[in-house]
Amino acid sequence: HYHPPRKGEQYCYLPGLLIFRQVTSLSWEGPSVRPAVDATGEKDYGSVDEFKVEAVGYRLIGDFGDIRVTSAAPEVSLDWA
Repeated sequence: HYHPPRKGEQYCYLPGLLIFRQVTSLSWEGPSVRPAVDATGEKDYGSVDEFKVEAVGYRLIGDFGDIRVTSAAPEVSLDWA
């Protein structure tokens, strides 16, 4: 669903959600997260630099820290508008 960057964008951005259902465990390590405020005024926790499927669960690493979650397969929901 790539599109060329729109005016004011450096890359192709699409707002979306990464949804974890049936979570049985979750740990979040890292710095105290204070979101930045982006150019549109929305809170910005940074990007996901790594997403790993592990033997048990999933791991997300980024500016927000290191999150490990055991759950059903994650779902991605993108806003195509």
